[in-house]
Amino acid sequence: MEISNELQDAIYHIERNGNSKIILTDLSIKLTRLLHKKAE
Repeated sequence: MEISNELQDAIYHIERNGNSKIILTDLSIKLTRLLHKKAE
């Protein structure tokens, strides 16, 4: 499932000491796009 893959990627990047603000912003944009795509 695409949503779980995006969440796993975000967790991985945060664990690797990525910038959490940027990672979570990117995750929220991706999840918004996925949810809108599935709603149609």
